[in-house]
Amino acid sequence: MTSEFTSSLPTEVRQYAIETLHETKENRKRGMQAIKSFASKNPHLHIRTEDKYILPYLRNCKFDIEKTKEKLKNFYKMKRDRTELFENRNPHLPELKELARMGCFVVLKQTYKNQAVILSNPTHQDPKHHTLDDFFKLSIMVADITTLESELAQIYGYLVIVDMKNTSFEFIKQFSISFMRLAIQVMQTYHCRPQKIAFVNVPVFVSVVLNMFKAIMPEKMRKRIHVSNNGGSSLKSLIDVDMLPEDYGGKGESLEELGKYWMEKLISYESWFAEDEKYKAE
Repeated sequence: MTSEFTSSLPTEVRQYAIETLHETKENRKRGMQAIKSFASKNPHLHIRTEDKYILPYLRNCKFDIEKTKEKLKNFYKMKRDRTELFENRNPHLPELKELARMGCFVVLKQTYKNQAVILSNPTHQDPKHHTLDDFFKLSIMVADITTLESELAQIYGYLVIVDMKNTSFEFIKQFSISFMRLAIQVMQTYHCRPQKIAFVNVPVFVSVVLNMFKAIMPEKMRKRIHVSNNGGSSLKSLIDVDMLPEDYGGKGESLEELGKYWMEKLISYESWFAEDEKYKAE
C-alpha cells in the first residue's frame, strides 16, 4: 500500500501554494523523500511518515527541508515532554467532552478567504472544574482534525478569534508565565499556520496580561496578535459577520450546535487519538 500524495485542489489554490509556499510538484516530491529519509535515520523520534502527516509540516515551513526537520524534531520531543497536552487524548474524558460541548473551541464549517476560522471561547470554562491545560489539549485535538481534513487550512492557514468576554480573575490567574511559554512553544513547533490571532472583548486587566504574553513572543508571532476591547466592530473588521454563529449576530449555526458537532467529530477520532499517542520521541 502506498501513501503517495494526491490532490484535487482547484487551479487557483495550487497557484497560491506555488507562489506563497513554493509548493511545486518537484519540491513536494523532494521534500517528502528528504523527510522520510530523515525519519528513518532518526528512529528515536518516531515520526509519522505517511504523506498526509509530512506535507503539513513542509507547507508550514514553505518547503525549507532543514526547517521542516527541525520543526518535526521539536514537535515529537514536545509530544514526549508535554504529557499534560499529548497523553490520554480521550474525547470521552468528562473535562474534554464538556469543553467541546460548550463550544469553547470550534472551527467554523465555512472558510473565510480560504482560511479556516477558529472561534475560541476560553472564558466559557469554569476554572473550578477545568484548567487551561484541558482547554489547550482540546484546542490541539480540534486543530489536528482540521489539518487532516482540510488542505485549505494547511495552505492558507487560520484566522483565530479569541473572545475574552466575561473573563474572571480566577481564569486569568491560570495564565502564568509558564503557560505563556508553553503556548509559544506549541505555536512554534505545531504545523498549523495562524495568520492572525485576534483577541476581542478584552477587559483592561486582561490587556495587561496579554501585553506580557506578547512581550516574550518572537517578533514574527507578535505581529500576528491583535487585541481589542470591542467585540462587534472588531469582528466586522476581521470577517464577514454573517459567517459567525448567531450568538455573535451572524447567520451561522449557534455555538451550542457547533459544540455538539465538534464533540461528535472528536469522538469519531477516538481510535486515531489513541494510536497517535505512540508517535513521540524516546
